[in-house]
Parts: sequence; structure tokens; C-alpha cells
Amino acid sequence: MERENVYSNKVHVKQKITQHTQNYGKITLLQKRKEKKEHGKRKNLIPNTERTPEELREITRKGGKASGEARRAKKTLRELVEIFGSLGVNSDTKKLMQQLGIPEDLWTRKMQPVVALFNKANKGDVGAFNAIRDIIGEKPVDETRVSATIDTDIRVGYVETGVEPVGSEEDIEG
Repeated sequence: MERENVYSNKVHVKQKITQHTQNYGKITLLQKRKEKKEHGKRKNLIPNTERTPEELREITRKGGKASGEARRAKKTLRELVEIFGSLGVNSDTKKLMQQLGIPEDLWTRKMQPVVALFNKANKGDVGAFNAIRDIIGEKPVDETRVSATIDTDIRVGYVETGVEPVGSEEDIEG
């Protein structure tokens, strides 16, 4: 039964990838990137304050459609990751998980990176240790405290020169 489930998941993943590629193919994404670059170069943009209400409605409608497309694309990607994460693991990983005492119901591809991270940390990898610490919520708070006083006493002094102020340029002797 497990084998059939894995097979059906693989078929489902392929269908999702095909559907995703058809809806949001590479060509479309490249075209959108190119359009964005060209859009940034345009000097003849019309500010919204100078547009008619109909134009603003149309722009808003297009933005809403694009937002919906992006949301659907993210959802599809999230579903693919979820499906892939629920697939079974290979025999080497199963042996390792069994040795570590991990229950069989947790032997998924989601558990695989967790096991790898703990193995690296056990071998002395500080980066892996920090990643585990951050994941479980024990990251130390980066905090800098500054204390200072500001002197608000301002004194203005005048220097006596014996020279009379000048009213205009004509008053200056040259």
C-alpha cells in the first residue's frame, strides 16, 4: 500500500508541475521580467492624479488579476513542497532514522534535513548548531544599549573688532 501511495504522489507531483509550467511557464516569467525592466526605463509615465477614473479602475483590475495569479502560483508551489515532503525516504535514510530511534510515521523527506542538521551539529558544525538553536526559538537577542547626555546649554559670544557693519557692496572700499 505504501508503494501505491508513493506512486500516486509522484503522479500527482508530475501533474502539478505540468499544470504549474503551463500556467506560469518560464517564457511567461521571462517576458514579465523583460516588461518590468522596460517599464522602469519609460519616461512618459502618467501619474495617477492625471488619469481618468475609468483608467484607474482598469489598472486596479489588472493589478488584482496579477495578484491572484501570483497567489495561485505560490499556493501551487507550497502544495508541491508539501507533497514532496510527505514522500518516503530511501533505505539508507530509513536505517539511520531507525538507529536514531525516530518513529516510523516520521520517516518522511521533511525529517531528512532535520536528521542531517543534527548529524552535522553532532560532528561539531557550529553553523548547524546555530541553525537548530534558531529553529527551536532559542536565538539570542541582538541588542545594543546606548546611553548619552546632550548638553542643551548654548552660549553665543561676540568679538569686538571695531569695524562697522556694511549695508551694501557700494559701502565697501575697493
